[in-house]
Amino acid sequence: MERDDDAPPPGDAAMEPVQLTRRDVEPVGAHCAYGGIAVRSGGDRDADGALDDDEIVATAYECNPATTTLTRQDLVGRSAACPGGAIAVHTGIDDNNNGALEDSEIDATDTQCNSLEHWTGDFTAADWSDSVKVTALRGARIVDGSLTIIAVFPNTGDIELPLLEVVHGNVNVGFLLGLSLPALREIEGDVTVELALFQAPRSFAALERIGGTLTLGGDELGFVSVTAPSLREIGGALTVGTGALGAVALPKLSTVGSLIEGGKLSELHLDALAVIGHDLEVSDNALTNLSLPALTTVGGDVSVTAQSLSSVDLSVLQRVSGNITVDVVIDLPALSLPALTTVGGSVSIVAALSLATLDLGNLEVVGGAFRVSSLPMLSAMQTPKLRTVGSDELPSTFSVIDVGLDALALDSLTEIAGITFISFNKNLHAVQLPSLRVAPLIVIQASPALEAIALPMWVSANGLTLADLPALRMLDAGSLVQLPSLTLRRLSLPDLSGLTALTSVTTLSVDRVEELKNFRGLSSIQQVSSLALTGNPALSSLDGLEAVTTISGHVAIAGNPVLASVAGLHNVTSFGAGLEISSNAALPGIELTGMTTIVGDLAITSNPEVKSLSGLAALTSVTGSLVVTGNAALPTAEIDALRLRLRK
Repeated sequence: MERDDDAPPPGDAAMEPVQLTRRDVEPVGAHCAYGGIAVRSGGDRDADGALDDDEIVATAYECNPATTTLTRQDLVGRSAACPGGAIAVHTGIDDNNNGALEDSEIDATDTQCNSLEHWTGDFTAADWSDSVKVTALRGARIVDGSLTIIAVFPNTGDIELPLLEVVHGNVNVGFLLGLSLPALREIEGDVTVELALFQAPRSFAALERIGGTLTLGGDELGFVSVTAPSLREIGGALTVGTGALGAVALPKLSTVGSLIEGGKLSELHLDALAVIGHDLEVSDNALTNLSLPALTTVGGDVSVTAQSLSSVDLSVLQRVSGNITVDVVIDLPALSLPALTTVGGSVSIVAALSLATLDLGNLEVVGGAFRVSSLPMLSAMQTPKLRTVGSDELPSTFSVIDVGLDALALDSLTEIAGITFISFNKNLHAVQLPSLRVAPLIVIQASPALEAIALPMWVSANGLTLADLPALRMLDAGSLVQLPSLTLRRLSLPDLSGLTALTSVTTLSVDRVEELKNFRGLSSIQQVSSLALTGNPALSSLDGLEAVTTISGHVAIAGNPVLASVAGLHNVTSFGAGLEISSNAALPGIELTGMTTIVGDLAITSNPEVKSLSGLAALTSVTGSLVVTGNAALPTAEIDALRLRLRK
């Protein structure tokens, strides 16, 4: 066989296989962080033209480069280019694959100016010196903090914030010539408007709600000049400072926490105000007209002490949860609260020196005291529906003192939980309380023209005092059965027939009742604990007291110049705290024929006509001293016999 010179030797072909390469996709892993190609090489030992896995003797990697793009945002402060601040958006490849874009890896930056709609944080007085911040504020729709608005020297002109709609914090308006906030509709916090030297307008044209308080000025004199035609609600108080001048008009304001007006306003217009959650306080001594024509409810107290008021319009006010106080309102001729039905606290109308008419025509319940006092011109008081004054939880007085009324007529009044004082009323001719059933103590005194007192249904009482009523001719308390205290002093009452149902009196005092002759009007009385009959110029006998058998306290019968007999007490068997009979100029004897015991002293003194002590024949015991003196017509033997019998 002929040899081919070009063919390799047979032994060399077997020992030197053809060298091949193979390219495989390399997944992301330890060899290639971002994947790549694995280049494999080796000899084709089986001469099949392909590099098999077992033929691979070397592998090289062609890895993909890093391709992860990261983004980072940084805040950028306010600047002339971005008055509202900005956000810098950085992008780049994460070359070191640590998951964070480092400064050295930043490939591009896009600066995005913030929207001027939001001011974040507080805008302070100092910020008005920063033109960048002022530019940002003027473009803001919302302030997320508090806002102080002032004019910074030399800028003393008007301030306008045309886009501002909402302030989430407080607003403080300082000295400036004018202010315009045409879009501002809500302030969640408090608003304070300092006073200005000039009547510069402060316009809140779109403002609808203040969540906190609205304070207009302080103690220093200055003008308010606030216009807020759309304001409907103030969550806290509306306070007008004591130095405030000018006028306040909030025509749509319907709800406010409290209204405290203590300035020197010429006008106050709150024509839509319907609800005051807490207190209404008006002490403005320049205001002449208080008009709240829509006000229906006050959740706290009403206090009016504005001396210059000449008119008050509270015509639809229905309920006051606290007290009503009208005090030292000098020029007010009439006060009308015609819709008022309930007062949770007290009613006090005091020292309104010009007040002639008081209209409480629908008032039914007063939870505390009812007091009208120092109203010398008051000639008409309408309270036809008043039923109760005070309560068990809040016992309170009913007082009518120093008023000009001719008659006090309370036809529906059934209950007074405290003391009743009707005093120092120079024109008062009649007191008529026809429905009154419960009143612990009634004191009627120092009313020189008073002629008649009508208490026909009064049954629950602790005491009655009538004093210094020189014209009194009629008393009707015909339903009274028990009375712990009855005091009659300096009256002209001719009889006690208006007390015919009275069976028990703890303390009975009759002093200087000018025309009273006897006690026949008390013929039902059975129990008396103490008795004082003094200085009664017409009293001639004690007739009417015959049903009384025991007096547990002290008895004083003194200074009754025409008293001719004490026999009305002849059924009394004992006196529990002494007996005094003195200075009764016409008394001839002591006819206490049933009396056996006196616990305490017995004094019979200065009765010039007493001639005998035979009326004391049943007396066997006096535990205290015995004083019998100054009785010019009484024989000494009578005195000695009494002392011997009593061993005194």
